[in-house]
Amino acid sequence: MINLNHDHVYKRELFDFVFSIFDIAQYRNEQGYKLIVIINQAGIDKGYYTEDNFQQLSVSTRDLLSAIGAPIKRVSFPLNHQTVGIGEYLGSDIFRRPQLGLLFQLQKVLDLDLDRSAIIGDKARVIRTGIAHGA
Repeated sequence: MINLNHDHVYKRELFDFVFSIFDIAQYRNEQGYKLIVIINQAGIDKGYYTEDNFQQLSVSTRDLLSAIGAPIKRVSFPLNHQTVGIGEYLGSDIFRRPQLGLLFQLQKVLDLDLDRSAIIGDKARVIRTGIAHGA
């Protein structure tokens, strides 16, 4: 988990980093891990904010982590929700956590070795799902 859950955060001033994430990200980067963030964005699906709002937050977050020696290789998020998505965002949610569709997609695109990967999550079900699938 990178930030404290304040529900549908899309602005930097609403974003509170989990303090230990800086040390963890820096350490993993030094070990040669590719740092990737996979995050659900139900706020976009529900129309609370836009993809552009979230991309601006992502750039700010990536810049800050890069400055401390923990560059984020990719921030990825699914843009569908099976039940609460509105308009174009209503649809299959196989890429939403705790499902691993997005992780497997990134595995191919970024040539990830899941046997040498670590998952840091905000919910036990995310971690359990990752372990069950060898991530």
